[in-house]
Formats: sequence, structure tokens, C-alpha cells
Amino acid sequence: MQQPTQPDHRPAIPQTVGVAWCAWHEAYSATARLVQDAGGARHFACYSCRQAYDLTPIADTPCTPAS
Repeated sequence: MQQPTQPDHRPAIPQTVGVAWCAWHEAYSATARLVQDAGGARHFACYSCRQAYDLTPIADTPCTPAS
């Protein structure tokens, strides 16, 4: 009798989801990420506000070497 075979891959690990306050629409959001505004201040912005205000998450900006 044959043994049932199992797939050779591990189950996907679910991503941790955090909730943060979107400084633009002033409400909690599960899609909020840290951005830097034109004045240099850092705030959280949700996905729709990042799209509407053309905000780039800090984690997605290239690093600049120290002078």
C-alpha cells in the first residue's frame, strides 16, 4: 500500500499586520506605512493617501551614502 505523499514545500508564514494612525485622513489603517513629508517630518500614511498625495514610504526610498 502506498503512503500518501505530502508536498515538499512549507506552508506560507502569514505576514504580521500592524495598524497605525494615518496622519493624512486621521484614522487607523492596516495599510499605513512610514513616509516623510516635504518638511522632513515622518508620519504614517495609508495606501490611498500615499496614492492621492504621491507619498513614497521611507522603506522604498534609496539610501544615500553618508558624506
